[in-house]
Amino acid sequence: MELNPPENVPLEHLNQEGEIPRILITGSLGQLGTGLAKLLRSKYGRNNVIMSDILKAPREIRMAGPYYYADILDFKNLQEFVVN
Repeated sequence: MELNPPENVPLEHLNQEGEIPRILITGSLGQLGTGLAKLLRSKYGRNNVIMSDILKAPREIRMAGPYYYADILDFKNLQEFVVN
């Protein structure tokens, strides 16, 4: 997946390696998750914030940036998802 950072990212938003972090939000289809995703995507770029939930996401969510069906109780699948 190609990273898409916004221009002129402040240095305090970079990780220790000087890169824009990748952020995974689990349970992201709730009110807090969708609002948080919008805020973080505006700060770190739409492709750097990954939303996930055990529900089927509406089209508008899927079009706004990466979304994956993920059950956090399935540790093996979640581990593979995070590593890859």
